[in-house]
Amino acid sequence: MVDACGRFTYVNAGGAGQIEDASVWNRSALRALIEDGTWLAVPENVTSKRMTLDGMVLRPYICAESAFAPSPTLMKCYVTVTSTREQFNFNYALTCKARC
Repeated sequence: MVDACGRFTYVNAGGAGQIEDASVWNRSALRALIEDGTWLAVPENVTSKRMTLDGMVLRPYICAESAFAPSPTLMKCYVTVTSTREQFNFNYALTCKARC
C-alpha cells in the first residue's frame, strides 16, 4: 500500500507467487484493520479543511485495480470496452489526479 505521494504505508510479503492480488488482499491483516475501523478511520473531531467539503467529512479510500471488489473504502476504475465521458473522467481522476 502506498499513500497519495507514493510512500509505502503497508507491505504484505511472503505469499505464494501464483496467488492473485485480490486473494492476497482478502486474506490480509490490513483489510481486517480497515473493515473494523482501526485503519483509514477519520477521527470524530476532524476539523481540517482537507478532510471536509461543504461541511461533509471526506473519508480516505484505496485506489485498486479492477480485480478487487469495491467497498466503502476501496474504489476502482470503470472497466468497459467503450466508456462514457463521465466514466473516462472518473478513471482519469482516480488514477492520475489522486496523487501528489
